[in-house]
Amino acid sequence: MAVRGRSLLAVATAIISALSLQGCVLDGSLDQFLDSPGIQPPSRRSTPSAAELDAPKVFRRATPAISTVISSFDSEGQATAIGTGFAVGDGQQVVTNAHVVTDTFNPEDEASEIYLQREDGTRVKAEVAGIDYHADIAVLDAEETMTDWPLEFAKQRPETGDPVMAIGSPLGMTYTMSVGYITGVDRAIGGLAGFKVYGALQTDAVIAPGNSGGPLLNSGGQVVGVNSQMLSIGGGGEGLGFALPASVVSRSVKYLSKYERVPYAYLGASGKALWRGAGDSGELPDRPGVLVGEVREGSPAFEVGLRGGTGRIVVQGSDFRVGGDLIIALDDHKLDWNEPLGEALLRYNPGDRVVITYIRDGERKRINVQLAERPLIWPSLAEVFGA
Repeated sequence: MAVRGRSLLAVATAIISALSLQGCVLDGSLDQFLDSPGIQPPSRRSTPSAAELDAPKVFRRATPAISTVISSFDSEGQATAIGTGFAVGDGQQVVTNAHVVTDTFNPEDEASEIYLQREDGTRVKAEVAGIDYHADIAVLDAEETMTDWPLEFAKQRPETGDPVMAIGSPLGMTYTMSVGYITGVDRAIGGLAGFKVYGALQTDAVIAPGNSGGPLLNSGGQVVGVNSQMLSIGGGGEGLGFALPASVVSRSVKYLSKYERVPYAYLGASGKALWRGAGDSGELPDRPGVLVGEVREGSPAFEVGLRGGTGRIVVQGSDFRVGGDLIIALDDHKLDWNEPLGEALLRYNPGDRVVITYIRDGERKRINVQLAERPLIWPSLAEVFGA
C-alpha cells in the first residue's frame, strides 16, 4: 500500500475485508472472503540452508537498489503518494506497484511527476515505462542509473516457514526493514482491475502504507515477491501481509520491457471451484470442476452459449449459484479440486483457441472457443467501500 492523502483501493479493500471478519458482514455472508487451499505448485528440487536470514547482510546488499517512489497527482507538483521501488535489469529500470503511480479510483490516470529518492536523499526523476494493471505492477524508467547492483528475481518459489525481509518506506519512514516468515503460499488476492492475482505470498513481515512496490527478499537477497497489500483489523500494521509472487512480477517486467501490455486470456465466465466433499449432500456435483455462476454479456463464453446459474443454494457454509454449466477441463487439462478457472486460464494467451469440456443437465459436452483479451474492470466507489 502506498501512503496517500486519500483512500487507496488496496487500503479500502483491506478495511472492508477486516470489517467483514469482525462481523460487519457484506451481503450477509463471509463466504466471499474464505480462502481455499488452491493448487499448490510442484515442490522445489533443492532446499536452502536452514540457517536464519542474516538481516544486516541482506539489508546492506539490497538497499543500493531500493528507492522511495514519490508520486504527484497535484497540479502544483506536491507529493501525494509515497511507495517503494527497486532497480532490476540494467539498474535504470525500477519496479513498483501500479497503485503507487496511478490514481486510486481512475487507475488509467498516471501521476504527473514521479521521483525516486535514493538512500542518500538525492532524487532522480522517472516516468512510467509500462503498467500491468492486472498484476498491479508498474515499470519505471529513471533518468539515470539508480545502482550498479540491481536486484534479481528468485527462480525458486519460497515455501511456508522460509525467512524473508521486507524493505520499504512505511508511513514515509524510508529504508525500514522488517523480518518475518512466509506464512502462506498460493493465496488469491484482489487485483487492481477486477480480476484476482494467483500465487500470492502471505507473510508476517510488517507491510504498512508506503511499503507498496518494495521487495520481499529471501535469505540470499533475491526478490521472492513485491509487497502489495495488508489485511488488518482497523488498517494498522498488525495483520496479514501479501506480496505478488516473483513469477508474476518477472513476467510483467519481461513483457513491459518490450511491449505496451501484458497478455491475459479472457473467457468471461466466473464461478466457484468445487472442493472434495462438496457433493456429499447431493446438491452439487461430486467431481472437480468450476460451477459457472455468471457469464458476462458479449464475452467469448457468452458467444458460444455457456450457461450461468439461475438459482442459489448454500452448501457447507458456502453460497452457490446453481443451474449453470460445470466446466471440468480446458483442452487436455482436467480441473482439480479447488482449482479456480482464472488460474487455469493463465496457461493461455488472447487469441488462443481452447476446447472446453463441461457438464450440462448431466450430459458431457465440448465446445471450441477463442479467448479474448482481458478487459479492465475498474471498481466503483460502491464496490470499494461496500456501499
